[in-house]
Parts: sequence; C-alpha cells; structure tokens
Amino acid sequence: MSLDSRLTQDLKAALRSGDDTRRDTVRMLMSALKNRRIDNKAPLERRQELSIVQREIRVREESADVYRRAGNEAAVERYVAEAAVLEEYRTELAEDAEEQLTEDELRAVVQEAVVQTGAASPREMGKVMSAVMPQVQGRADNRRVSELVRETLSGGGG
Repeated sequence: MSLDSRLTQDLKAALRSGDDTRRDTVRMLMSALKNRRIDNKAPLERRQELSIVQREIRVREESADVYRRAGNEAAVERYVAEAAVLEEYRTELAEDAEEQLTEDELRAVVQEAVVQTGAASPREMGKVMSAVMPQVQGRADNRRVSELVRETLSGGGG
C-alpha cells in the first residue's frame, strides 16, 4: 500500500475516533509530502518519503526539547505524541526503503566526497554536504551525516 493511501485511511480512522493528535499529525505529513511533490514536479520515491518523515520527527523532538527546557509540559506531551505517530510511518518506510548505511560505509562516502570536492575546512561543509546527500538520502540520518562531515573537515575523521 502506498504511503498516501495509508495516510488517507489513517486520517479517516482518526476523524471517526476523535483522535486529534493523529488527525493533525497525519494532515501535517500529507501536506509536507504534497509540498515536496510540488517542488520536485514528480512523484516521490520511498527514500524521499522516508527523509520527509525523519525530518518531521526531528522537528518534533527538537521542539519538545525546547518546551521541556521552558517548563511547558503540555507542549512537550503534544510534540512527543506527534513524534510517536510519525515514528510508525518511519518504521514502515524504513523497512521498505533501501538498507541503512553502516557507520563505516557512511564515513567512506563522506571521505570520498571530501576528496572529490577538495574541501579542507569546516567553512566548506556545504560543498561536501551537497556531494554526500544525494548518495545517502533515506539511508542515513541527516544529522549524523552533518556531524561526520563537520568532524572530518575539522580533522577528527581521518
């Protein structure tokens, strides 16, 4: 079943059951996917869908952290609940997507991109990220890729 079909079914179920968190989260995800399709002017591949879901989870986790530090437990609960809903889709998509890269495989891709781009300092991180991301999209966490690129360019990844 396609992700869009699953989301439509889940939205209907959430509307019937009165599950506001699931309803709102599914609508948000449907909107994010639609916006990416419009930007791409083409249907999305599974790994692109996975990337969007992972990004939305990360946004909710970061928001929950901010509200936790501010002492707003109601907002923390809402973001944690939304992340849990999104995690269901991430798990399903990850099973269908290409296998995730190991740490060593990811390091090798980053090292190769540094050599290809000739980057020598953290200021050239964008150049390396532009070379790495198309190769690892959907198969590695974007945050981890960024950390490895920064580490490598700072001299700690060799």
